[in-house]
Amino acid sequence: MRRLMVLLITAAMWMVCGAASAGNDRDDGSGRDRDHDRDRDRNGGLQLVSVSARPEMVSGGNVLVRVEGQGRAGVHVYLNRRDVSGAFQQQADGTLLGLVTGLGFGRSQLIAETSGRNGEQATLNLTNYPITGPIFSGPHESPFVCMTAQFPVPGSTTVMLGAALDSDCSIATRVDYVYRTSAATFAPLPAGNAYPQDLVQTTTTTGKTVNYIVRVETGTINRAIYQTAILHDPLKDPAPTPFAPPPSWNQRLVYTLGGGCVGGYYIQGKTVGNSGILEDLMLRQGYGVASSSLNVFGNNCQEVLAAESLMMVKERFIENFGPAAFTIGFGCSGGSEQAQPISDEFPGLLDGIVIGCSFPELTAGITLGITDADLFWHYLQGTTLTWTPAQQNAASGFPTVTTPASIGPGNAVRTKAQGGSCNAGIPV
Repeated sequence: MRRLMVLLITAAMWMVCGAASAGNDRDDGSGRDRDHDRDRDRNGGLQLVSVSARPEMVSGGNVLVRVEGQGRAGVHVYLNRRDVSGAFQQQADGTLLGLVTGLGFGRSQLIAETSGRNGEQATLNLTNYPITGPIFSGPHESPFVCMTAQFPVPGSTTVMLGAALDSDCSIATRVDYVYRTSAATFAPLPAGNAYPQDLVQTTTTTGKTVNYIVRVETGTINRAIYQTAILHDPLKDPAPTPFAPPPSWNQRLVYTLGGGCVGGYYIQGKTVGNSGILEDLMLRQGYGVASSSLNVFGNNCQEVLAAESLMMVKERFIENFGPAAFTIGFGCSGGSEQAQPISDEFPGLLDGIVIGCSFPELTAGITLGITDADLFWHYLQGTTLTWTPAQQNAASGFPTVTTPASIGPGNAVRTKAQGGSCNAGIPV
């Protein structure tokens, strides 16, 4: 019941915060309408737009911001009265894009202004949260078992990330490169200036034929292990920035959502996505791919925490590579239990979803139904009363007398503390 109340309150807050954007039809790729984040003066003109996150939900001390409007020539930008104009670069469309860093926890104010007699000013109020979270999911779970020592580095099945650095299960962010081999596998890219002999090429959705080399970033966000993957050739391409994204990227992001819900609480998890971050189907076409261990319901089965983790990892991706044209949620089973309620309750985080083995959502549609089935089945095993099939159906609300036995015990065991399938790392 507490989790259901948190879900309802959080969704209501999200909708209230987003009410200012109702009716706008422009999206900047960050997960909500542009005008939601824009504070323009009464005369129009100069505008500040938060690109990487909602301005009231920034994390990690950084935010990607765009300066728009007719008055942007000669503009100066200040963060809490500190000149940060040097962080902004002019883009092909004439706007200014800047990665503003050094935000303290809590509220900050960004001001853009032009000089001269008819100078204009625009203001953007920001609220920054720790990279460890939380933002809207509520107090951190406790206990919470770190699993970085069991998470393999990209391209390996034996080398692990290593022990967590603190009680928030943090690790140092790392970047690895892997390549697609002629044997249809991924392998670590060797050091040096020569390409491997078995490196293959791929043609993206934009028609570019490029070396199939993938940049994989691994770190921790919101106490989750996150990874992002994107086509990038370090021997030929410049280092990626939000102002100059990897040239092989097709400007689209796929966020993979993992399934399960087996003992899915109180652990960080040691997997991401559906089968890891190296999704050949997406990467070979030029899509960026992102996910986190808290977006695998087999690790932690909560849609609010999953939505928050998705939001924060997506922010990181945009701050690394610039805005995406759209973000697609992709998953099956527990992945669908994330994609559908996140799309419904947190509009704008996902622009579309591709799901299979579909379930509507977790709390009411699945968990409560499974629990009811298990309790009723358990009662029937011990009662001395005779229940007709019609009476059983009337009491349980299920369509057939076999339903409680078929969906109850085998699934409810996943959430039971006694006799259940809780992860062995969780102290009892």
